[in-house]
Amino acid sequence: MVIRYADVLLMYAEAVNEMSGPTTEAYNAINQVRTRARNGVATANPQNLGGLTQDQFRDAVLKERSWELCFEGHRRWDLLRTGKYLSTLQAAGIPVQQKNLLYPIPQNERDVNSALTQNLGY
Repeated sequence: MVIRYADVLLMYAEAVNEMSGPTTEAYNAINQVRTRARNGVATANPQNLGGLTQDQFRDAVLKERSWELCFEGHRRWDLLRTGKYLSTLQAAGIPVQQKNLLYPIPQNERDVNSALTQNLGY
């Protein structure tokens, strides 16, 4: 598995924010990704972040991950991890239900272990 440096920086920014709010370290990590995205031109977009609350910073990291890591298979897991999967997809007009938070348990696994029960909705 390959992990890009931008992914590591965004994970770090998110972790620091969750531990102690949006500190200078967290801003430096996410702004490093944003600086690279604009080829170092200070007046271009996306501008550096600053002055956000913990919740705003959390949302900014999630949005930055969606832009930076698009087509790399992270988005669904980010939305599930943050509890925003259902609301985000429903807001986009995608018909999704509570059962879509989990995959069905394969029948062959249930045949091997009779203590397994199927996830709700399947």
